[in-house]
Amino acid sequence: MVKHIAVALEYKQHGHPARQGPGDALRLAHGVRHPSRRDSPIAVLTSPDHRLDGLIPSATFVITPTSESSAPTGHCRFDDLAARLLDAFGSALDGALILHTFIGLEQTYPWNGVPWTLTPVSATRRRIDSSSPARSLLFWSRWNPPAVPRSNSRVLAIFVRTVSTSPKRNTPDWFPSICRGAAAAAGYSLLWFGDTAALDVQPEEQVFAPGRMTFLEQIRALRSTAAAAVGWNSGGLDLAAAAGLPVLRIGEFQAGGPVCEPPDVRRTHSWGPLYNSYLACATNIGLAPCYLDADRFPIDVLTRSLAAFLAHREKLSTPRHVIIPAGLTLASQWDRLDQQLSVHQVPWPGS
Repeated sequence: MVKHIAVALEYKQHGHPARQGPGDALRLAHGVRHPSRRDSPIAVLTSPDHRLDGLIPSATFVITPTSESSAPTGHCRFDDLAARLLDAFGSALDGALILHTFIGLEQTYPWNGVPWTLTPVSATRRRIDSSSPARSLLFWSRWNPPAVPRSNSRVLAIFVRTVSTSPKRNTPDWFPSICRGAAAAAGYSLLWFGDTAALDVQPEEQVFAPGRMTFLEQIRALRSTAAAAVGWNSGGLDLAAAAGLPVLRIGEFQAGGPVCEPPDVRRTHSWGPLYNSYLACATNIGLAPCYLDADRFPIDVLTRSLAAFLAHREKLSTPRHVIIPAGLTLASQWDRLDQQLSVHQVPWPGS
């Protein structure tokens, strides 16, 4: 009998699931490695192009047909998910614990430790990611970067976000020139990651082209190539954090959401100050936004923060996680940095 089943899917607006992105894939992998799960076999219900190889040791991958649509995230269809689970596992589902991260918006179903009847069997469903250590499986340890040599080169990885379903959160057109200026002043070369089609990539700049690489292969490549990473809030930056790079995340919603937006927008985009903090195996710094629209992020705040980030990069190898309040620069907080970062230290067991 299968004791634990992990779901690595995300439901889209048209009602069909698609491949899980890197952020949710990392959270799922870390959660199912929890010591309480180690003695139980893990089966992962996932897509044909899952890219999870190596992230979940000893897992059995069970493939279900999915869509590669770029439609927005929709509501989780539990009838569809139940049918897929029954089709894949049958009677082995009886008594199983079904673990998942975000798989779509949930309206009527609570997500933690919920008895779930899938006629003719019953199971328990648990969402494993939360900003609350009491409810999350993510806080048993920090993420452990892969055992590959760390890059000694002064290379800054820049993550470009171009998602058709959330255009307001995409990388602004003015961002690349700021990165070029800050990198040149600090003596860094550039490595672009993401959709670079609209960029005028210079001959001396590199482009990271993951192609069919698994998420673990991408993490290893980033660790051996770049010294630090910057970009707008995206799953790509989660890969950089998992590689053990210091990360500067622009437009980080965690501590209260975009503070100048209406309350409903703030609630939707407020994930709690500890969300993703398990990935802080180096210093992860988030610059909180006033607005959801990335183009409205203050250019001076970003420029001064990125300059300070690169100037002090050697001091950012300590595992720390912090959100700089909206409107403040990293430079303005530098004298208080140790104190500021300790505010959001992850409360690991025994610490």
